[in-house]
Amino acid sequence: ELSQRILRKIEKSKLTAEENATVKEEATWEQAKREAATEAKAVGLREGREAGEREGKAAGLRAAVLDLCEVLGLELTEARKAELAGLDVAGLEALRQHLKQHRSWPT
Repeated sequence: ELSQRILRKIEKSKLTAEENATVKEEATWEQAKREAATEAKAVGLREGREAGEREGKAAGLRAAVLDLCEVLGLELTEARKAELAGLDVAGLEALRQHLKQHRSWPT
């Protein structure tokens, strides 16, 4: 819409054909830059939201593992804490399942 208005104004002006072409190219370039910036912002927001969801899920799973260890009386050694800190969502879920099924820390 904005680019159409700009093009109409350009057509009504007293510019030479070459000047008109230059102005149209610049307007098109500016529009393309705005569209690219809008798309990049949307992608960034989506990626940030997804990362936040992964981090939140991992934090919840870590808390669940800590609770299971407490309930089951499993000692959380420094090595186990380090292992727990290094696990991603899939690893945390697998550890949680193991604790529930075997009531022991995996060996």
